[in-house]
Amino acid sequence: MSLIVERYFSATSQLVAGFLENLKHDDPAGYRRLQVAAVGGAVFRLETGFSTAGILDCKLFVIDPAGNSLEIGSIEVQNHVPN
Repeated sequence: MSLIVERYFSATSQLVAGFLENLKHDDPAGYRRLQVAAVGGAVFRLETGFSTAGILDCKLFVIDPAGNSLEIGSIEVQNHVPN
């Protein structure tokens, strides 16, 4: 089981890094605000949804210390092809 958990955390780390790299490129000011929020105690939440139709979606949220959340990136995959 530990190998599965290790692979999961490796994969989620890569997804978060990809979302943040996209944000840094697409919205540098937003990325800087996110850095400030992270230093101030914000956390990240990664949600993954699956369906029997072959659709998978993954969303990254930042949650501030007050519990407010904001989606900062998402990806949808249909039949193993990212959209």
